[in-house]
Amino acid sequence: MASLMKKGRHNATLRFIQKEISKDKKILDLACGYGRLTIPLAKKGYNIEGIDLAPNFIKDAKKIAKKEKVNIKFRIGNMKSNLRSYISKKDVSKFKKQLDKNKRLEELRWN
Repeated sequence: MASLMKKGRHNATLRFIQKEISKDKKILDLACGYGRLTIPLAKKGYNIEGIDLAPNFIKDAKKIAKKEKVNIKFRIGNMKSNLRSYISKKDVSKFKKQLDKNKRLEELRWN
């Protein structure tokens, strides 16, 4: 049951991103893990890169991306301490506005 709930939440997250973010935008997946969202979005044509603190997750993400034949830049990094080194002030402002929109994700979770 728990895995079904996780899969439902995962699919809702993907649907939300596809609805709210156009493919011409660049996406930075913070705490991307093994690429759970990064890889499916790249396969759908999104320009996305992933950052995670755990080297083993980045290593796994690179392996999975290679297997899935998608070209994604994955990097080891700490989103809390050096986010500004990855994105500009203008993008940080856009990101904060997008967070407000993300509140709607909760509504989509079980639809």
